Amino acid sequence: MNSNQKKIDQILKNAKDGELINYYGIWTEKLNVRAELGQLDKVSDQIALLQMANDYEFASKLIDSGLTNEKQREMYNRLKENNSELDETINIELLSDRYAFLGDLLEGVVTDIEVQQRLISLSDERLELFKKLYEKINKEVSNPIPLFTKVLKELGTSPFIRAYNNSNYYENLNMELEQNIKKGNLQDEDIEKLLFLFTSDTRWSVQTFDDLKTFGQEGSKDMIEIEQMVDDERNSTVKNEDKIKEALLWKSYGVSLRKAKSIVSQYRVGNIKQTPENERIIRFIQKSLFYNHRKRCR
Repeated sequence: MNSNQKKIDQILKNAKDGELINYYGIWTEKLNVRAELGQLDKVSDQIALLQMANDYEFASKLIDSGLTNEKQREMYNRLKENNSELDETINIELLSDRYAFLGDLLEGVVTDIEVQQRLISLSDERLELFKKLYEKINKEVSNPIPLFTKVLKELGTSPFIRAYNNSNYYENLNMELEQNIKKGNLQDEDIEKLLFLFTSDTRWSVQTFDDLKTFGQEGSKDMIEIEQMVDDERNSTVKNEDKIKEALLWKSYGVSLRKAKSIVSQYRVGNIKQTPENERIIRFIQKSLFYNHRKRCR
């Protein structure tokens, strides 16, 4: 958590008992935090605290006074037309030009307090990295939200974070990435590797920028892990086929299962002319298509 989020977290922990309110048929406690708003400098943080304390009435008043920019107010009004409960979740910082890259996705993002907290917590360098990852996600999947939130979980912070969530597993790597982004050292292949790491259900032992650069190379730590993973899954009585595919695809071709599915869905592999460069991967995808088709027909 950053310093502002730590303050919000501490205020909520120390909040005095409030009153019970009927929230859509469910009795919910509204915490008494109004007297503590002065501890937070930013209006957006004050609003977030009130939302987390279920004090939606006062949050709405602060939102109204906090929208001093006409362009932001117009955006807010458009969002409000389709979401009558907007004041219960929106972080008004996302109405600034800094987050204009979200486009139509903003309408979904403003419904989740935690996702917004993680997004606004990003430094300039991490936000630049997130934009690159989001751009790649947007090109590869029709619904970017699941991967969007997975990546944010690794890059951003939130007052909701607890140790058991295992968030920011790659924090050491992220700190080194910030420095390398400043120096302009991040390449397209690094972005592809990071997207694989941040969206994978497996925790890889990549904690430095050097680890990232060697990720996928023969003899590297992750390749040893992949070989062990495949062996473990093959010997397991309950096999996770997607996990084996993920490992084999990365080991053999340097692409994730997500990327391979994207390739298959976008192109008719049978119509691609084989060359010495693409022969192996086309043959592998064709076999995977046949295997998946046979499974569905059983």
